[in-house]
Amino acid sequence: MKKTIIICILITMVGTVTGCGNNEPIALQERDNSQAKEMSLSEGEGYIVGVAIPAGRYEITGDGIGTFTIIDTSFGLAVFDETFDDMEGIESITTDLEEGNEIRITGLSKVNFIPIETYIRSELTTGTWIVGLDIEKGDYVFQPAEGKGDFLLYREGRLIVNERMDANSEDGVKEIIFNPELGDEIHIKGLKRVGFTYNS
Repeated sequence: MKKTIIICILITMVGTVTGCGNNEPIALQERDNSQAKEMSLSEGEGYIVGVAIPAGRYEITGDGIGTFTIIDTSFGLAVFDETFDDMEGIESITTDLEEGNEIRITGLSKVNFIPIETYIRSELTTGTWIVGLDIEKGDYVFQPAEGKGDFLLYREGRLIVNERMDANSEDGVKEIIFNPELGDEIHIKGLKRVGFTYNS
């Protein structure tokens, strides 16, 4: 019994989301964004997070029309590859830039990085979002405000939801009904805004 209690306490202290014995969520670790710094980068590639810009959580916007790419250099894969364009592309990306990521900027005169605080959102934009930090746990109907793009949800690293969304229902679903759990990570790509309401 003592061993069980000690294990539960340790799990709670490190902020994991797995419960003790019954797999119930316990707590989420708060974000530390103290190292993030407001700055801009001009068109180019080879910008390494931790060298050209501090790691942290940012709201990212672009001046002009062009593409913005974040590469996970560990796997050589694009985490985000987005077009900034007021008419057809996105307006912003909110995500965590991790140490070692590479940033590539094409066609944009500059890209602006603004450190962003964590708070519960009433809508989601292109970016990465944690259930319990950025959106409350609940049974939701997710709907894009306009345009089309991708809605992905990861649970402990496993892809649970992978849907193409389209506000006009021509090239994807118009809504997703889902009950995410604490700690789930939502990735939104190519969509300016995704609204959500409780599923009644």
